[in-house]
Amino acid sequence: MENQKIANVQLQLSENCSEENLQLISTYWKLNEDFRFETKPRLIKTSFNLDQTELNKLISQNSTLSFFIHCQKCNSYEKQDSKSQTNFLTKTSSLHSDYSTYECLHCENLKREQIQLEQEKKRRELRLDFDKAIDNKNWKNLSNFEKILLGHSLEMDFNQLKKFYGSKLGQSQFITFIKALENIEKQNLLFLKRNSWDNYITNYEYLEKLLQHKDEIYFIKENSESSVVIDKETNEIKFKLTINEYKKTPDSPLYSGLVTFNERIVIEPGVEYTFAQWERAYNNLYLTLIPTSNLYTPPTQKPLSRLPISMREGIQRFFNNLGKNL
Repeated sequence: MENQKIANVQLQLSENCSEENLQLISTYWKLNEDFRFETKPRLIKTSFNLDQTELNKLISQNSTLSFFIHCQKCNSYEKQDSKSQTNFLTKTSSLHSDYSTYECLHCENLKREQIQLEQEKKRRELRLDFDKAIDNKNWKNLSNFEKILLGHSLEMDFNQLKKFYGSKLGQSQFITFIKALENIEKQNLLFLKRNSWDNYITNYEYLEKLLQHKDEIYFIKENSESSVVIDKETNEIKFKLTINEYKKTPDSPLYSGLVTFNERIVIEPGVEYTFAQWERAYNNLYLTLIPTSNLYTPPTQKPLSRLPISMREGIQRFFNNLGKNL
């Protein structure tokens, strides 16, 4: 039997095949014009009083169905052998489908080689991008939280990283961890590996060269250290409250950071202090603290809203001018 998809179908029998088994084997392998089996194994087992194990053993030890399948890609025929109906149906399943075509082993190998070449080319291009990102210090484009995450990524594997941030952020905020990883990837500092079926992150890679800059990534000084200014004449103290970029849960502080006092500061007990704060770039706050007596003689009322208008306006002008100069 021949057609444009399957050709030269032959049943090969072993030399030890008995005449008694010949009828069973011939019935088992008989195909119709569409290359489908005329008799199901279930009927053969019933007719010859065999179980599935006995039937499989008899067929595999005494016969082989050989045939050639046409490959549309290279327009050639490839030889195939089957030891069971199931194996034959598996190998020829694409021939009965309108959506798939058979490819011979030669064509599959060529396709695999082409995919490998494309992947190697992509890896070379990615390496160039990652090299450039490191040379340009792209971690400076990240938030402090992302920089800390990148630093931890250089010390932990992905499972350790997930466990560490999962315990800190909690399940409701875990998406923050994922988005941060994606932002780091956009800067070509990490390459995220994903599942093909659900696109979930399963691992990550980075250039070994990045490890040379780990300390530079970790120790972030911009927007993290507050400088303190002290006016010795008025005893006024001014310093910056830096936003806590690591805040991801309600229990985390809104502002945190480092502050360095270059000299001794004394807050006198029983002295009334006036304080105010201004919001500036990056959501940082600037705080000033000054003894009220060094501004004006205080009235008996404590809140500023209860001061005389002239005094209140004077204090307000002082704060406004001070805010402009921060």
